[in-house]
Amino acid sequence: MGFSQLTIEPVRSIGEFLKLAVKGEQVLFTIDLTKTSSVIRSELVSFPIPSDSKEHATVLVPSRGLQLLLKAEAFLKRPFLKTRDAFDIKLLCDSGASLDENLKAHLTDGPVADRLQDPDFITERIRRVNSKNCKPELEPYLPREVYDELEKADFESLRQALRELFADWL
Repeated sequence: MGFSQLTIEPVRSIGEFLKLAVKGEQVLFTIDLTKTSSVIRSELVSFPIPSDSKEHATVLVPSRGLQLLLKAEAFLKRPFLKTRDAFDIKLLCDSGASLDENLKAHLTDGPVADRLQDPDFITERIRRVNSKNCKPELEPYLPREVYDELEKADFESLRQALRELFADWL
């Protein structure tokens, strides 16, 4: 996305909760880290990280599919709409992420099960991914050309990605 020299700085730490800020010239986004009680081990993948030693270092990270599951839950679970979740979902889908049957089952049995049973809720939340809600959340953080392309199409690509993701429940 054209950013250079990013830094990651702690913003807040309370108990098992840690909030990090990813900064360029300004805060681009934050990451909330919490201890989770369960992990879908089959959805963790090894990711190489740069190391000064001759040994290759790797960390386990969530697969794109698991990231998509978590974003789908966030999109439905939050008490308020966060259009950055919609943008992240589109970005993940564009990178090839999808929910296989196992991940769909986790979504259906997870913390948003009640919202998945309400297609009107999902439809309304998707409808609200519009210029009024996207502009304040996305414009300050996205590169101008990325934001302008989304705005020119009235954010339809975000809504389409959401409709495709939640098609089984609409």
